[in-house]
Amino acid sequence: MLGTYHAGGNLERLTDAVLGGAREVGAETEKHLLRDYTIAFCRNCRACWSDPEARLGKCVIEDDMAGLLQKIADSDVLILGSPINYGFATALTKKFIERLGPMVYVKGRIPVLNQLPHQRILRDKGPQKGAALLTCFTPSIISFPLGVIRMAVKELKAGLWVTGHTDTEVFVAGGMFFGGIARRKRLLNKAKDFGRSLVV
Repeated sequence: MLGTYHAGGNLERLTDAVLGGAREVGAETEKHLLRDYTIAFCRNCRACWSDPEARLGKCVIEDDMAGLLQKIADSDVLILGSPINYGFATALTKKFIERLGPMVYVKGRIPVLNQLPHQRILRDKGPQKGAALLTCFTPSIISFPLGVIRMAVKELKAGLWVTGHTDTEVFVAGGMFFGGIARRKRLLNKAKDFGRSLVV
């Protein structure tokens, strides 16, 4: 699930390398570009929490999100990716994460300290493996110490937690001002290795 605005951009090419590595070790993969789907803003009505026994909650908004939620629920590994804009994941990515409410349930109508959200998917499959992919113009070697990408990583990890993909790994491709990712063969090979590691 990729929250990038640019077709064929750095994040998409990075993801293609990761998925290619996963396929090399026998995985079946799908790539979904969030910009190609109709995803409305969450209304925060919490109707999706009303049936705690359901595998997925029911959202009152009728758009493409229901199909994406089903694909997430059926997956063994989930990759959630975003470019970093001004230190944060893209607005498209955050809108998607806010619509993940049907993947959790709350015991009781009002969430208080003893009624925090629980991941629905854990009841079926247990913790699943997830990966956060990010691209940024800042060199990745200084991005973490300077806090440039910490919030974006936190946002993607939160989305993966909601979906039950709690065994999370992070891959950051930084320094894009040195040129497009297509020229960085070493980085793309590293991304392929990362894809293999998500499967084996």
